[in-house]
Amino acid sequence: MALKPQDILVLLKLVTTGNEPWRLSDLADSLGMSTSEVLQSLRRCRRVHLLESNKRTLRIEPLLELLIHSLKYFFPGQMGGQWGKSSVLKPLYRSAPFAANKDPDLKTLLDLVDLLRCENSYQSEKIIIELRSFINQSYNQRCMLPDEKVVLANLSDLGAPLVLSSETAATHFTLSKEETIAAALSLSHRNPTLARVLPLVFFKHKEELNFWRLRRLSENFHEEITLGFFLDLTAELSGNRRLSHLSKPLKKMRPQKMIPFFINENQGKYATLLATSKTPLVAKNWGFQMNMDLSTFQSHFDKFRNVI
Repeated sequence: MALKPQDILVLLKLVTTGNEPWRLSDLADSLGMSTSEVLQSLRRCRRVHLLESNKRTLRIEPLLELLIHSLKYFFPGQMGGQWGKSSVLKPLYRSAPFAANKDPDLKTLLDLVDLLRCENSYQSEKIIIELRSFINQSYNQRCMLPDEKVVLANLSDLGAPLVLSSETAATHFTLSKEETIAAALSLSHRNPTLARVLPLVFFKHKEELNFWRLRRLSENFHEEITLGFFLDLTAELSGNRRLSHLSKPLKKMRPQKMIPFFINENQGKYATLLATSKTPLVAKNWGFQMNMDLSTFQSHFDKFRNVI
């Protein structure tokens, strides 16, 4: 079943809605669409696996693949009426301007998507990085990602070798092992220290973790690929192949194109070349590019392996 332009608008609105409860009528009103239009849109998105079976939970990686690789072919940008002497890009869907005026984050997403719809955009790589970062950060924040101080304090309780501030160390809000690690997977994209300590946490608690629950929680933050990467990385560092075996079901979700692991990593030409040369093979196998080589992970793992 072919998607329609309004389906993209609905999906982007769900990004800015996150896990906040919504009624079909309210969603329709916010988009300037009828309830029947939105319902049909949700059904189409579910049938092409952009939504989970509940027709409410987004599948972020497939959505990003669609926006980045296919949107400009299915819904190319077309120039419309005149504003003075300049041509104006026609909206993705007739009610998109109305919906954007009611939701600033949706407006940002539509602006980025419009740039991708223009096939000759000379900044497409920069736009793709910005779009991916905005969607991941925006959706994760709305999916009740625990406060970073809470995650750090709980990781420390799990034995992670972290230096905590007195304020963070005094944080008392207990998460389960699986909740802590799932949240840390998301935060690791902004915090290289977490990326270095996560293999130690996986290794120490490998016999106690409920990996089915961990995967479900990781899906809530759309970090299934990150989970697979760290399981594989920990197997590489420790020699425990069981962890690599656990990652195999997640490999089908790998992106088609390499993406930066660290969200705020400098994307200049030199930095990109450096990251390309430093990226461990295990990271490349999961579609990640990172300015952190395997020896960095290995030395940190070996230093604390028998301490935690």
